[in-house]
Amino acid sequence: MSSGLFRPRPKRGDDGEHWLTVSDLMSGLMVIFLFVAVTYLQPLASQAEKLRDSNSDLSAARERIRDIVVAFSEDEEKIAQELERELAADLPRWGAELDRPTLTIRFRAPDLLFEQGEARLTAQFRRLLDEFLPRYLSILHSNAQSIEEVRIEGHTSSEWRGAAGAADAFFRNMDLSQQRTRAVLEVILTARGLEAFRGWAQRTVTANGMSSARPVMRAGMSWVEDPDRSRRVEFRVVTRARERIMRVLEEVKP
Repeated sequence: MSSGLFRPRPKRGDDGEHWLTVSDLMSGLMVIFLFVAVTYLQPLASQAEKLRDSNSDLSAARERIRDIVVAFSEDEEKIAQELERELAADLPRWGAELDRPTLTIRFRAPDLLFEQGEARLTAQFRRLLDEFLPRYLSILHSNAQSIEEVRIEGHTSSEWRGAAGAADAFFRNMDLSQQRTRAVLEVILTARGLEAFRGWAQRTVTANGMSSARPVMRAGMSWVEDPDRSRRVEFRVVTRARERIMRVLEEVKP
């Protein structure tokens, strides 16, 4: 007997056409489903891969930022120690102080720094700068690779006799504080004995008139200004940590 005798015959419809078996229909549907699934899941897979890469980049960026912060914290501590070791004994005599966390030397004797209402340095302040600047700049110059900027900041009280109002007083003090810091910068760039630092100072040291934007308040009184302590000149070191962190963040920005 022929083996085809027992082979299942396809069913015929009323019109004589062959009907698909259930298994053939299911097979066809599975192929269609797989095609749709692949088409739909492919973008998701690509997004997942990009997300993994992005997470990996962010993790690497965090590690790099942590290393930068650690390195520059060590550099800032080194600069603070050198400033303290070199200058601490003379700061009280100069009417100055070192704020270690911000690497700021603050001169708080306004009557000894400038003529009242003038940008001209007093003779006493000029002698003080002649003593202070060579030692200060030498330390910073030796740590130049860690320093982005050295800011000379002039701060005033909010007072201005004869001003038409608060805004007028602010802008008059802004002009005065800018002239005063410019006078200090001029000493740095022209005084004898500072020639070795001149090129670096021209690129790094800036004069910033702050007016009364950052007044000093009386102890225990949040909104009462201490005008004498508000009048000051500050030398503040800004390290390169922030610049390098921003560069890392730019590299991983999607």
